[in-house]
Amino acid sequence: MNRPPTKRTEHASPAQTDRSGHADPATTVLLEAARDGVARLTLNRPDALNALNRPLADALERALAGVAAMDDARVLLVSGRGRAFCAGNDIAEMGEVTGPEAEALARRWAAIMDRFAALPQVTIAVVDGELAAAAAAAERLRLTLADLQPVG
Repeated sequence: MNRPPTKRTEHASPAQTDRSGHADPATTVLLEAARDGVARLTLNRPDALNALNRPLADALERALAGVAAMDDARVLLVSGRGRAFCAGNDIAEMGEVTGPEAEALARRWAAIMDRFAALPQVTIAVVDGELAAAAAAAERLRLTLADLQPVG
């Protein structure tokens, strides 16, 4: 069944940019404090379909350190703002990196995914929209039949 994603209410503003047009890492990932034991981390690059770039990596590294220190959070919900959870690597950035830089960036992303896996909280991806195949192929991804059924 090809159904469009359900509509979500968006409360946050897209990531702010500096004078050169680069996203501010402070607004690229939004981390909400735990409420009733549940914290929420939101990728906030909706205009770029939450594509992975270096400022987003910076922001995720900082956010993950914060999440790991949250004694009051038992669960972390990870979502993407806008119509896509995450489109994968930002192709605009990929054209700017050399081979060795791309390899270093790939290692960095692998380390960030390992940090998600090492969190003391149960981590749940809230996917309502597009998801890049690379993200879906993550070694620790587990889906059930109920996860794959349309909502609504």
